Amino acid sequence: MKNSNGDVTEDMKILWERCVTCVRIGSGRQTYLGGWVHLLYPFTKEGELLKVPDVYAPLDTRVPDPDKTKYDHYTFEDVEREFYLTRGWESIAPSVFSCEAKYFRVDKEFDIELKSGFVGSVYDGTHFTPAVGWGICER
Repeated sequence: MKNSNGDVTEDMKILWERCVTCVRIGSGRQTYLGGWVHLLYPFTKEGELLKVPDVYAPLDTRVPDPDKTKYDHYTFEDVEREFYLTRGWESIAPSVFSCEAKYFRVDKEFDIELKSGFVGSVYDGTHFTPAVGWGICER
């Protein structure tokens, strides 16, 4: 991502660094998924809309990352978890949308449903990848 002069600005670097962030939780070196990637998956596994603050700090490059030197270890984890809207790695719920349609063949009519969207995600321990798919079902 570059500006009109072909340069990558510091703001652009900050924005993309905040897309996917590993946030440490607890004493067992466990990490959770944080960052604005959550905005691409707007629903929880329970089908509820993700609650996002009106002003979401990771999208505003003028807001600095939390300062680790101002907090003890566990308080910093809480501050960072809230800043990055942290959720578990398995929290990316499928967001599949559907549309009813009719399919006509020369001798027959079918009631079908077209489905597409995010069907889940894959985390291989290093990279997080959305799984996108589509399908056609007979109703």
